[in-house]
Amino acid sequence: MKDDDPLPLQDGFHHATVAVYGEAGSGKKTLLSILNKHPYKRAVDGKVFTFDARLGTECSASASIAIVLYNAVHPPPLFKETLSLARKEAGFTCVVQSKFDLVTCEYSDEHFDCLEFAPWVAYKYDVDCVNASFTTADGIEELLSMLMNHLEPSPAPKVTLLERLRDAILDRIAALFALPTGRMISDLSSELLPITSVADVDDLLRTEFDMAWGNCLKQRLHASDSPWSVGIHRISQSLVAKTATPSERASMEYVRQNTTIPVPRTYVPNISMLVMDFIDGDMLHECWDRLGLFRRFRIACTLRVYVLKQMRALWRPTVGAVDTFYAGGILFGDDLHGPFESPLRFRRFCEYVACVGWRPVVAVSQMRGEKPPPMPRPSLDWTPVFTHGDLNPSNVLIDRQGTVWIIDWDSAGFYPSCIESVAMWHVDVNVHPDDDAISWHGYRWFIAGRTTEAEEQFWYTFFSTIHRFRGIPKF
Repeated sequence: MKDDDPLPLQDGFHHATVAVYGEAGSGKKTLLSILNKHPYKRAVDGKVFTFDARLGTECSASASIAIVLYNAVHPPPLFKETLSLARKEAGFTCVVQSKFDLVTCEYSDEHFDCLEFAPWVAYKYDVDCVNASFTTADGIEELLSMLMNHLEPSPAPKVTLLERLRDAILDRIAALFALPTGRMISDLSSELLPITSVADVDDLLRTEFDMAWGNCLKQRLHASDSPWSVGIHRISQSLVAKTATPSERASMEYVRQNTTIPVPRTYVPNISMLVMDFIDGDMLHECWDRLGLFRRFRIACTLRVYVLKQMRALWRPTVGAVDTFYAGGILFGDDLHGPFESPLRFRRFCEYVACVGWRPVVAVSQMRGEKPPPMPRPSLDWTPVFTHGDLNPSNVLIDRQGTVWIIDWDSAGFYPSCIESVAMWHVDVNVHPDDDAISWHGYRWFIAGRTTEAEEQFWYTFFSTIHRFRGIPKF
């Protein structure tokens, strides 16, 4: 065992050497006293932790943990250099913005700068950061929890028996009433034979056949622009084509290979246009009001099986699109962002974006004489699971045999599980608030899972600000 490894003293007991760095007056001695005072017991599992904290200059060997203090009142001139030194000396490094209680002017520019410091440092330097006051003890519990979780990760919050029973019953009901699934089996080789390049597809666009279908689709989508603007074209009796990112094709093939969810087949992979099956049927937003209550319920059950039982079971350790690993979709604006080395790096990016967006929200609240909302930083599961990302009623088709198809996988990828439900909420509330029936909105949690008000507010604040962070264009 190396000198810098955490030393388990006995079952449920862990010890670590901590090196504390910081300028004079940053609170180093007070923090040393806090860490060395007595063992700390973690409430969630009863594990006990002790710390041997010393000044960074007094550690004779590499420490398990390094803490770099940043004085909120008098910012240190060599913070970057000190952080770099600490990261070389310890296996785990975090930053504590101390003296936070001395920033007294509530929501002044100085106060905002201090509040934004923690998410900015976390994103900029890929390091955990906590705001704390050693006088009032604010932030100490968060710091101790961070150190303990480094030594031994805290167990995931337990799902209550009632919650497990509820979900099991709902899953069973969904499986019983889900509609049968089917896939295209027809041979389209004769229609595909003349299509070998983008030029061949272009020759089939804006024909009388395509324009007539485009006009019909425009009316079905309640679009006000030309039929060309709907973005998808009927190029033969059985085929449609659209301009799409390569990730949409990759996502569709991934779904076809790993689930039983009906999605159109894709063809001619060597060209930039996405050529795929034409599905003869109605978009859900067209027919929802005509359906009976039981039929609506069965469609919702089918979608729950697709989302919660099949897509949610697919995960990987990296965020973003199936092929490029870039993060995109309706919550990410017009650009792609990343790639992100880990879910933690993605989390730090999202939390910083949301924090920047929170500042104008507070200003509006103050103008209205309302209490500002807290900084958006909800506790959520950041594990990347496969997500459609735009599951609205225009992207769900019911074919003539009653099979439920999901189309438009442009926003798909691996994201935190709440993204699916939050994206549905965003479309329902902010994009098409009057287009779809209230009864459809009521099925959101059943189809894609529950979200908290804090999660919805976090992603709404993120969405309102992401345009300020330059990514790469989708097309």
